[in-house]
Amino acid sequence: MSATVAPTAELGDGVADAGPMPTTLPTKTDAVASPGVGGGDPSPDAAPLPKFYNSGTCPYAQRALIALLECEVLFDAVKVDLQAKSDAFSAAYARGNPSPGAKATVPVLDLGNMCLTESMVVVQFIGERWRGQGNAAFLGDTPQSTAKARLMFELFAPAFDNVFTIIKHRDDTVALAEDLAFLRAKLSALELFLSTHGEGDSPFLLGDFSFGEAALASFVFGYSVLPHFVPQVDVRAMCEEAGLSLVLAWYDAVLARPSVVASGRTAEEVITTIEAILAHMS
Repeated sequence: MSATVAPTAELGDGVADAGPMPTTLPTKTDAVASPGVGGGDPSPDAAPLPKFYNSGTCPYAQRALIALLECEVLFDAVKVDLQAKSDAFSAAYARGNPSPGAKATVPVLDLGNMCLTESMVVVQFIGERWRGQGNAAFLGDTPQSTAKARLMFELFAPAFDNVFTIIKHRDDTVALAEDLAFLRAKLSALELFLSTHGEGDSPFLLGDFSFGEAALASFVFGYSVLPHFVPQVDVRAMCEEAGLSLVLAWYDAVLARPSVVASGRTAEEVITTIEAILAHMS
């Protein structure tokens, strides 16, 4: 079964999909030999592969796809149209979240005997289930390391999930100034966090890419396209001006990480999606 996914910066879990931007992932057979997507037995007698439901544009689903790639998990990717949800997807979501009236959103990981929803639940499950496979540092190799990665997510994911807010405020001088002051404060806080909790000489928190970085990666990519919409907002320049050397190295390393590149879209595609959403809102 061929799978087509390529998630990145949709503006929130369950927000209407502004248009698919797929790339082709490996099939069951050739995934084993593909870097970053493997680790399972593709033979006909093997247990069914996990199914990963993804819209192709949601940053929360991208977190989970990054985890699958980092842990080299062989899986079936199922493309979801959030504006025309299939019965199979809706049923899979309901198995994970049976709350009456719950709106089916991505990601959903169907393990056969159960389904998981909510991005960080899926990410941490993948890290636990396939611990030691692929990137052994992904979940952290001690309880302390795992807690550090979780703390990175808790402290900085809400702060960095404001790319679209900054774009919406680009013509409001007061609101934009407040947004940028908040962003500068959080970048400075991240510098202190990396200085205090970083392990080893790598720019990454735990010495290698962790689930803390996976949680933030799609938002980091969103900042990389901000100058197209708000020319005066350049996160790299802000880090350089403030002397935030650890954040700058971390920012560049996250954007260059193969799992982030493979799970995302191009800057041009993200810009097109954001422009379509802005046009729809106007």
